[in-house]
Amino acid sequence: MNENLLDIRNIEDPSFSAFVAVEVLSSMVNSNLKTLVSNVKLLVGELDFDVYVRRHRHRLREKREEREEQRNGEEEDRHNKVG
Repeated sequence: MNENLLDIRNIEDPSFSAFVAVEVLSSMVNSNLKTLVSNVKLLVGELDFDVYVRRHRHRLREKREEREEQRNGEEEDRHNKVG
């Protein structure tokens, strides 16, 4: 990258001025957005979806294991009746 590209002497170049304006506005929006998100969290709270997902996965595993146990029990019953 050209070291002189960001030199303040390039201020007269319209593309440099546009680039600087976009960078400054971008940093301002980012800062304001962080403040806004922080204030919203304070106002309404924050929800952790990870806890729900873990519980849901645990329940699904339990149900799957119960079904497998039922199938195994039914197969054993059939096998015992036939034999």
